[in-house]
Amino acid sequence: MSLLATGQITITDVTDTVMLYLSADASVIQKSSSGLFTPAAVTFSALAKEGASIPYSYSGKFVILTSTDGVNFTISYQGVANESSVTFTVLPETRLIKTLLYDSVSANNQVDELGLTVIDVAAGSTNTGVARLYKYDTATPTLNPQGSSVFTWSTGIHSAYDGGNGWFIAVPANPGFANTKLYMAEKPVSAGSGIVNTAVSWASGYTIGQISANGTSAPGSRFAIARAYIWDVGTAPTASGSATYTWSSGSYNNVPAGGWSSAAPVPPGAGYSLYIVEVKLIDADTSLTSNFDWAAGQVSVIGSSGFEGKCADSLR
Repeated sequence: MSLLATGQITITDVTDTVMLYLSADASVIQKSSSGLFTPAAVTFSALAKEGASIPYSYSGKFVILTSTDGVNFTISYQGVANESSVTFTVLPETRLIKTLLYDSVSANNQVDELGLTVIDVAAGSTNTGVARLYKYDTATPTLNPQGSSVFTWSTGIHSAYDGGNGWFIAVPANPGFANTKLYMAEKPVSAGSGIVNTAVSWASGYTIGQISANGTSAPGSRFAIARAYIWDVGTAPTASGSATYTWSSGSYNNVPAGGWSSAAPVPPGAGYSLYIVEVKLIDADTSLTSNFDWAAGQVSVIGSSGFEGKCADSLR
């Protein structure tokens, strides 16, 4: 099983009530025994969303990184002009793809990041994933993660972080100050089939990126991600239905239709894939609730109850 402790990382820039983010037309890439990828190419699109409005196309600069070992990344595409979408052909031996979006004005202001998994279908899959930590700060953190945490493979739950330095397992409450930014640290983890828990060391091997920012005038906006999970076989499932997110509790009232759960359930058996749908929410700090539709979310594979064999890879 694997968990993208990504986005899927997903890094989101919030300027007042505008959220900029990435979307992809595939939630997972499969690699056959002959080395063929399905799909052979993925289209990444940049979108903007204001409050509860319908997302619309946005133009920014794209950078696409690829990894052959799940840890080290190489720049495989770097846009020089603003674009609303990029179609990228999967390169041989790719295990992970990480796409970065920079805003239309500054090539140094990263506003979103989206990761895609490559699953080796022929070899089966066991346990791989990425653990995440979150922290609010006014600039790139100088106090980084340390200590350790625990990754539980049967549920994909990341817990028991003991390193302090202002980092948390879940997104903490927005302090509400102008220009405060939310950062995310992520680290790939893996284990053999049958392992229940994996100890995650935060001494090294992680990356840190900005995933949101308050507006220029306090109290600004707040940001959250609503998530739901489902085990399935075959093509990626779809998510639909409306829900309401309550900011004080960090919870929503309705899961998507069709068997989705608010927490990762126990796998029903071998050969299933665990999917997650994520809907990015932004609203004023004064809002008590926010309405959203699950159809606006990004569906990604984050795990697999495979057979003994080579591990699948994940970035989320």
